[in-house]
Amino acid sequence: MTQQICVMGAGPGGYVAAVRAAQQGATVTLIEKENPGGTCLNWGCIPSKVLITTAELFERFHRAADFGITLTGKVAVDMAHLMARKEKVIADQIRGLHKLFDHHRIRYIHGSGHILKTGVIEVPHPEGPAMAVAWDRLILATGSRPLDLPGLAVDGRRVLSSNDALGLDRVPPSLLIVGGGVIGCEFAHIFSSLGAQVTVVEALDRLLPLPSVDAACSKVLQREMKKRRIRFMTHRTVQAISETQEGLRVVIGPSPFNEAPTAKEKETVEISVDTVLMAVGRTPNTDGIGLEQTRVEVDERGWVKTYDRMRTADPAGFAVGDVLGPGRIMLAHAAAAEAQVIGELAGQAKIVSDSSTGRILGVHIIGPHATELIAEGTLAVNKGLTVEDLVGTIHAHPTLAEIMSETAMKAADRPLHG
Repeated sequence: MTQQICVMGAGPGGYVAAVRAAQQGATVTLIEKENPGGTCLNWGCIPSKVLITTAELFERFHRAADFGITLTGKVAVDMAHLMARKEKVIADQIRGLHKLFDHHRIRYIHGSGHILKTGVIEVPHPEGPAMAVAWDRLILATGSRPLDLPGLAVDGRRVLSSNDALGLDRVPPSLLIVGGGVIGCEFAHIFSSLGAQVTVVEALDRLLPLPSVDAACSKVLQREMKKRRIRFMTHRTVQAISETQEGLRVVIGPSPFNEAPTAKEKETVEISVDTVLMAVGRTPNTDGIGLEQTRVEVDERGWVKTYDRMRTADPAGFAVGDVLGPGRIMLAHAAAAEAQVIGELAGQAKIVSDSSTGRILGVHIIGPHATELIAEGTLAVNKGLTVEDLVGTIHAHPTLAEIMSETAMKAADRPLHG
């Protein structure tokens, strides 16, 4: 009997699982309350990379004289045009995902799914009766959303979430970023390059205070931020935010994570800024979806617990992606989208491999940054690697290097996006 598989959430984890299930012959239903693509495509790495590309180009214009180029007139950022370009890149990717679903005969339902009981999900319809979706296996891929801190509520106007920051129609003259993790540091680079005076406040003792990031890397980052005149304050926390006629008044105090603060670190300071961006982490999208009707277990913060082969405590349930929490790497590594981002669409990669062993015999690449990309192919040929070796290697997203994993998947007869 054909398995009926329902996937809740059409982000990189969910839609890739749906495609793989369909390729294995299952009847697949994919439910998503927002646009497909999840955080990565709609509020994460794709739109942020669009902004980063513009920010880096803007910086190069200011250094044009160093490269023998004379510019006349003022170089300025057109935020309206930039946001329109960002929306076009996202829309193009969304259209591509819908074509992918159609190609694999995946039933796509736009709506908020709620588990009624084991084997049944209800999806309300705004203009009619709710739709019932039957399933034999359930894959949870509902993702996460920006975390709010008590007393520091996001209003979407002056106090922003990372989602809000990707829709700004102006560059704030001054910006305070709460949180010096990956998201906070990325936005610090973007808005500093676009002309904002940026301050980053981090509760721990360094920027990028992640177990997987070497402390020496944080030192390099902090040194480069100083060169860019990005102010950062470690072992500090934001205690209060209030609105004034000029903007926002922010009270910054000592961090509870600092066990031996200096006299200066114990001091409370106040600064005035135009805008505050909250980048203190994320929270799971597990509330209100009916997990209590299953045997799925979550931890005290709501992150889904999984065991062998991504199986939950419910034998019919699995979970993938950000909904598993920060104990796992919360990054999207899926389709290559960098070339719509940087405006370089022409290119091709080809792997020549032994059909019986999968050993890579040669690699051909034409397109932007081919000279950098070919190094992976050179290593593969030199060391006798197989296409499965490349398939099993995570390629950061969104990068042009993803074309190697995509090509390897096609060579392994498991194409995902083409």
